[in-house]
Amino acid sequence: MSRSLTTLGKRSALIVLTPLLLLALWALSAAAYKSIPSPHDVFFAIAQSLTKRSSLIGIGYSLWRVAIAMLIAIALAIPLAAMAVHRGIPSGVLLRLVNSFRPIAPMAWIPIAILWLGSGDGAAIYIVTYAAFFPVFANLVDGIRTVDQRLVNAATVLGAGPFARICRVVIPAVMPYFLTGVRIGLASGWGAIIAAELAIGARGDAYASAGIGQMMYIAIAYDLNLNTIISLMLTVGIIALVFDLFIRAMRDRIVFWYQGQ
Repeated sequence: MSRSLTTLGKRSALIVLTPLLLLALWALSAAAYKSIPSPHDVFFAIAQSLTKRSSLIGIGYSLWRVAIAMLIAIALAIPLAAMAVHRGIPSGVLLRLVNSFRPIAPMAWIPIAILWLGSGDGAAIYIVTYAAFFPVFANLVDGIRTVDQRLVNAATVLGAGPFARICRVVIPAVMPYFLTGVRIGLASGWGAIIAAELAIGARGDAYASAGIGQMMYIAIAYDLNLNTIISLMLTVGIIALVFDLFIRAMRDRIVFWYQGQ
């Protein structure tokens, strides 16, 4: 009991001390080099931006694009993963076809996405969908392959039909892998939306029509405000952390039996 408390105390100390150490290093660097904004100025810029309706709308634009792209990626990954695990030439061709596109970085598709879909929501959603699809697909394939066929056969002997076998055996077995894929895909998609919006540039001349990446583009190209740029970078990191914690909490709640395995 005392050993576990000691371990917990060490972890808590690391959680608290690590950001404090980073802040101290940041403050010392800002004091030594005038080109580096101080933590006070950046945090003030974050607080100021969060009180602006245009900034909240910009964050909402990026979140909306990522949400739509994740739904599309999941909707594509589920049936394709189910088809890819079956034996036979078509499934092998499908798996190799999907894997042949995986090494191509999402950012490499930006020029084609802009050419095909313009510089609006379509191009950004396309890039995020591409970035999020492969982690979800790969984890679903791994999950389906690990389903214990003996459990499926046992459910069949007990009188379970195809739908019942899927709901009672396959989905619970695949769900941990699926949630892991969603977690990785969401992280990849969130990074991709920022890069895509930065590459696409500003839509219009106001923050209200822009996502976070486009707001960063405006801050770089027009405002040259380093405080705003770093505050947006931190906002991106905080949102990514919230996403990760949310998916982990949901995974621990839905597939609680899988913890520690």
